[in-house]
Amino acid sequence: MSIYINEILRIFIGLILLSAAWGKTKTFSSFVNSLNDSFGVTEKTSTVLALIIIIIELVLATGLLIKFKNVQLLMLINLGLFSLFTCVIIFLLIKDKAVSCNCFGEEKHPISFLDLMRNFIFITAISVYLFLPQHSIELSMGTMLLLFFASIILTVLSINFNKIFMTLTISIQGDN
Repeated sequence: MSIYINEILRIFIGLILLSAAWGKTKTFSSFVNSLNDSFGVTEKTSTVLALIIIIIELVLATGLLIKFKNVQLLMLINLGLFSLFTCVIIFLLIKDKAVSCNCFGEEKHPISFLDLMRNFIFITAISVYLFLPQHSIELSMGTMLLLFFASIILTVLSINFNKIFMTLTISIQGDN
């Protein structure tokens, strides 16, 4: 059973990173402005930092999705990356900075507690992967396809976590 969970989590984190890199690339100038507003650095520094973040996300996503030799190492690096992103979110929330998240290209979405919760979900997923036993068994193409689709569902739910949470909250409040 753990082999299936591990594969879903590996693909899930890979798709999250790929989606994040794509979203940031799609709204690159907004991402650069958000970094500038968050940290008060120059536009040139923000641009370089944005490029570095996107490249790191793409490299890690590719490694996970093609199942690079040392997936454990990639997941450890991802744990560090998401921990760093989480610290930045906490810092911005404490400073009460109203900056756009841009996590997945959302230009008009200010950072909120929900982004923090979403990052904790990613950190938990990576931690579960790291603690489960690793297997060298090759799964059938059909099984991998099913696990891939399960990962896509998790990815879509995670990317839209804020919208889903807000919709459910409004729906529950409307019922009262």
